[in-house]
Amino acid sequence: KMAKLRKENKGLMSLIESLKEPVEMVELRFKLTNTKDFAKDGNKILDALKAHAEKEDDWHVVTPNFEGVRVQVGETWFLLRMSLHDPLMPLNIESETRGGTVAAAVALEEFLEQFTGVGGGENLLDITPLTQMVDAASGDEECPIPEEEEAPGGWQCIINSLQQDNDKLRKKVLELEKQLAKV
Repeated sequence: KMAKLRKENKGLMSLIESLKEPVEMVELRFKLTNTKDFAKDGNKILDALKAHAEKEDDWHVVTPNFEGVRVQVGETWFLLRMSLHDPLMPLNIESETRGGTVAAAVALEEFLEQFTGVGGGENLLDITPLTQMVDAASGDEECPIPEEEEAPGGWQCIINSLQQDNDKLRKKVLELEKQLAKV
């Protein structure tokens, strides 16, 4: 594929340049507390999430999905899955609407708290990154990234931070393309 791209004077970015970037995107990683039998606990959480999502009027479980549980909520979707080898559960949230990732994060935090040991539930999952995101969005936490524009609920801090990470990744891909062009 790369040879064909070179003949057409195209780089790696040409493969995705027609794809639309979401307005917001977030990836968080949660630690499963039981490192020995984490697959059992992870599957329990995924099964509960799927059952919960099927009961919510505006949540739609996306099928087929082979990576976990993907849910569409309006113009926002999220995917909670298990890591294949590590006691981790990555969560991806993307939205075409400003504030959509935070709205999903708030709803997910409410659901996932039952697996954190809070209120007498089982302590299966550490959702600290999600709690920090929700706290930052609600203004309960200081924003280390200067805000470029005012946004509702204070979530612009998160977007600015994620955009900086996205810009760094894009620069790395462009550097890699330049190195490959020299080969």
